[in-house]
Amino acid sequence: EQAEEELNAANVAWQAQEQLLLELRSKAAGHLHERQVLEGQIHRAEITLVSLREQEASRQRELVTARQRLAETRVAVQDIASERLGLVEQLASDSALLENLQQEIATQTQVVTDSQDQLAELKARMVAANQHLLGNRELVRKAREELEAVNKQLYNLELRLSRLEADCDGMVKRLEREFAIADRAGLHSTLQSRIQGEERQGKLQEELLLLGPVRVGALQELERLSERIAFLRSQEADVLTSRQSLEDIITEIDQIMAKRFSESFAQIRRAFIRVFQELFGGGEAELRLSDAEQPLESGIEIMAQPPGKNLQNIDLLSGGEKALTAIALLCATLEVKPTPFCLLDEIDASLDDINTKRLMQVIARLAQDTQFILITHSKETMLAVDTLYGVTMPEHGVSQLINVELSDIES
Repeated sequence: EQAEEELNAANVAWQAQEQLLLELRSKAAGHLHERQVLEGQIHRAEITLVSLREQEASRQRELVTARQRLAETRVAVQDIASERLGLVEQLASDSALLENLQQEIATQTQVVTDSQDQLAELKARMVAANQHLLGNRELVRKAREELEAVNKQLYNLELRLSRLEADCDGMVKRLEREFAIADRAGLHSTLQSRIQGEERQGKLQEELLLLGPVRVGALQELERLSERIAFLRSQEADVLTSRQSLEDIITEIDQIMAKRFSESFAQIRRAFIRVFQELFGGGEAELRLSDAEQPLESGIEIMAQPPGKNLQNIDLLSGGEKALTAIALLCATLEVKPTPFCLLDEIDASLDDINTKRLMQVIARLAQDTQFILITHSKETMLAVDTLYGVTMPEHGVSQLINVELSDIES
């Protein structure tokens, strides 16, 4: 609008100068003695008219340029608005999914914590049971020692019994000889029954020692432990179910990540091939996954074929070719996923003037979506930027920052 107002003002001034020129010419025809003065005024008016016409043409060009920039800006604003709506929707979806996952993880974490507490309690009970078992083993050891002592006593008693039987036989013989007692069988039967009774009593005492002390609440303890084991088994089943649910969620997340990574990788691959050819002025390039079946764990192989060379791995290229290939990959990534801000520190240090010009053409295209700050010593890079900042030292130990708006100088 300002340019149109200036253009209208220039037209009015031009018309005024033409009117003045006509008046001067009429006066020159009628007044010959004022001819020289009028001719000078006419000459100045013609010069002013030419200047106004040049200004009018310049304003026309500026107006056309401003209208083009306005149209491009409107298109860019519409694209940004559309992209913003898409990002807002995606952010809302991702936030909802993240919230659900966090709630599920919190629930499963609580279940795992409860299971760990129950497991710790069960381990404590197992330790107590082991200690009780050790105590029972100690009682068994003592019972065995007592049994050995009883067996030793029994051996002594058997030895004594043998002696008594020998004495008894001697006494029976003496009774037969001296007192003529003939009922030897009855006497022997009586003695044998006594011996068997003593043996039966010894065996029952050994069995009682092996059984140990009687526990009155053993059945109730067994029932309580059985219920506890059943409860812990149900808790274990819940933990296993939760674990399977978490594994399913992780698998689903991995699938979503793998899908998004594959889509982004395909876009970056196409952009990399295009930017590589633009920077090298031809050639071929390729991005490959070392393991396409596992994209999230796979490495990335970069193949490059500069003009006039064979297709080979990036490790076999020269230093400048490696740097330019890496720059192509960086620019391709920024083209697919632009960032609001990008700082490049002497990225053109290993490039010649021709490659630097090509790089600046790519950066100029990317600058529509990303603000770039370049640290450089290259003249070609300095000539291609919009604003140039420099640090000088007019005095020792005193730094001074200067800036030049190259866009204003060009206009």
